[in-house]
Amino acid sequence: MKLARRNHVADQLHSRVIQFARQGYRDMNFPIYDNRLDSEAYLTVSGQNSNNSVRVTDEFLKAVEADGDWDLTYSHQARQGRQRP
Repeated sequence: MKLARRNHVADQLHSRVIQFARQGYRDMNFPIYDNRLDSEAYLTVSGQNSNNSVRVTDEFLKAVEADGDWDLTYSHQARQGRQRP
C-alpha cells in the first residue's frame, strides 16, 4: 500500500487490486494517459469525461446575450475555426 501511494496509485484502486489478487491475478498494468485533446486518452470515454477547462471571453458572453455570432478557435492549433450562430 505504501509503495502504491508513493507511485501515485489512486486510493480507490487499492481495494480493487486486492479483489483481483484474491481472484488469482499476479500482475496488473495501469496505462498512463494525459488529457490533451490530441492524446490517445481523449479517444476513450474516460478521456472525454476528463475535467478540462474552458476559457470564455467577454466578447463571447456578449454575443450570447445579444443572440449574435461568435468565432470558434481551435485551442491546440491557435487558429480561427468557423463562425457559429
